[in-house]
Amino acid sequence: MSKRAIVIGLDCLSPKLTRKFAGEGILPNIKKIMDRGVFTKALPCFPAWTPTNWTTIATGAYPGTHGVFLWGTHLPGNSFDKDERSWAMSSSICKAEYAWEAAARAGKKSLLFYFVGYPQTTEMVTHVDWLLSPGGYFFEMCKSEGYTNFDVGTVIELRPAKGWANLPGESTSLESEILVTPKEGGEGLSYHLLVTGGEGGFRRVVISREKDATKGASIRPGEWTGWMIDDFDMEQGTVQGSVRFKLIELSPDAERLWLYRSQVYPLDGFTVPSDLAGTLCQKFGPYLNEDVGHAFTRGYVDWETLEEELGYQIEWIGRASKYLMSQTGSALYFTHWHLLDTLKHHYLGKIDPAGGMYDPSEAGDAWDKIRRGYILADRLVGKLAEMADDDTLIAVVSDHGNSPNRKRVSLVNLFLEKGWMRAKEGPDGQLTIDPKSKVILNSLHIYINLKGRDPDGVVPPEEYDSLRNDIIEALRKLRDPEDDEHAIALALPRENAGCMGMWGDGIGDVVFVYAPGHAWTGGEVLRMGEKRVVFPSGGANHGPQPPWTETKVSTNYAALIMSGPGVKKDKIVRDDEPLVSLVDVCPTICHLVGLPIPRQSQGRILQELLDGGSTSVERAPRPDVIMPEFPVSKGPPRFKGDVTDEL
Repeated sequence: MSKRAIVIGLDCLSPKLTRKFAGEGILPNIKKIMDRGVFTKALPCFPAWTPTNWTTIATGAYPGTHGVFLWGTHLPGNSFDKDERSWAMSSSICKAEYAWEAAARAGKKSLLFYFVGYPQTTEMVTHVDWLLSPGGYFFEMCKSEGYTNFDVGTVIELRPAKGWANLPGESTSLESEILVTPKEGGEGLSYHLLVTGGEGGFRRVVISREKDATKGASIRPGEWTGWMIDDFDMEQGTVQGSVRFKLIELSPDAERLWLYRSQVYPLDGFTVPSDLAGTLCQKFGPYLNEDVGHAFTRGYVDWETLEEELGYQIEWIGRASKYLMSQTGSALYFTHWHLLDTLKHHYLGKIDPAGGMYDPSEAGDAWDKIRRGYILADRLVGKLAEMADDDTLIAVVSDHGNSPNRKRVSLVNLFLEKGWMRAKEGPDGQLTIDPKSKVILNSLHIYINLKGRDPDGVVPPEEYDSLRNDIIEALRKLRDPEDDEHAIALALPRENAGCMGMWGDGIGDVVFVYAPGHAWTGGEVLRMGEKRVVFPSGGANHGPQPPWTETKVSTNYAALIMSGPGVKKDKIVRDDEPLVSLVDVCPTICHLVGLPIPRQSQGRILQELLDGGSTSVERAPRPDVIMPEFPVSKGPPRFKGDVTDEL
């Protein structure tokens, strides 16, 4: 039995690509865990996306039980636009017990590092940062940014420098200003930028709060400033934050200047207990999350800078985690890292020929970026694995994979055609969906706007059944007029949605899932002027499509890799073996660490992956029995396949 468990959550880790890259020898840390333990794909819950499945991994419960069945949830009696999206990862809407709450019942502590389950529900848990949403960070003060004078990121204008003290001896100097803007309210602060050079051209940049060349940080191309600690004017008042810059490029004529600014985080308050953050920053330097990944996909930063920024982050996470595990004596450690999902949404459609806009000329670079993203993920795994000893269970798990899109499906346009939705002009003059429409769409849930149940209800109760039947019929008949391909894989009335893991008063009146290769759209089609219901698309997605969607390259299945006491060694589960589900991860981990299984857990202990458990494809021993021949009764012919109690 293990004394502790280290659960490393790699968002969008694909079992197909993990197997491929491990075979190439570029994932030594993950491969080590695979060789010492087990590796299998795992079926995500509907929908195959982030908040639903990390909550499932943390609780062992299906979405109908833990309540995170949208990107958030819908509570009966609330308006449909109040779906608690910003709290999708939080304990405030999760109705199932978390693994760390079960551990607390046994007197054991836990450490959560950028994970679901906040605000704190027990004093036996230490939190570092809170998982909010991709590209959104709960404690972030200012998003990362690129600054150029050639139309990338925030464009700045260089002009002759004036009013600077202590200018260097170079003959030419240019200047500009950089405004660091908070993501929510406040004025932020500004930095002065001085570009200097001599006869050989411009060579360096000084970044300073004052127009004094000796009081700022001086950097050349390829160099970073140190961390600058400054007071930022935020909506909630003055907050001390950390920031640093890298000069990515500076041409001798200063026609090309490219500067990157890191994400700004506070020096305190991003942990529970709150004062722990200050201790961590003093010991390990300022903290930042991985917003640089989104800056990269927006073109604000180059790959080398991304690797340097994430290298700092990975080192910080590893050192801080090791320190906190030692200080707290925690039995459970959970962390989450999102870069792979960011890269897959951007690049997967470019590497998979099954994608709708696959271009072989772009595939090489896309493969390189995804491969290097996996190398970074493996680096994180290796750093966190340093915390493990012979009594430690290590689990690397993802919430889903990703699959390429071929088509976009606009149910908004379909429902407008049917008269079930109405469009109206918003305050900005743009068309938007009227909240008094008969039908409301939210991800894979369709709500009938029912009188007496919903605040803006317009559909009389006596019309409910016929309208719902019409909706289901329209979804089942929906095809692409160009190739006659079905756009919807499954559409069910709410009372039959238990097979999709959905139940409870808040789920849609109709629950459905798009066909493989098809992705959702929303009200944005009104602003785009797109009138078609089904139209070609590229890119990649996971939430709208069935969790079992697969191509030769891609898969929506999640990955599970485990090693440690009680786990089989060198066990690679074949695709044709009985399937592991993400609901099984939590009870199996709790079992291996000797902790209570969460009260609402609905998964099973994966006995076939444990020492002493039979492999899942072995047959139970049975004696050989020769069955007697029974006479067949005479009578009218029966349809083939009918089974009755009569012979």
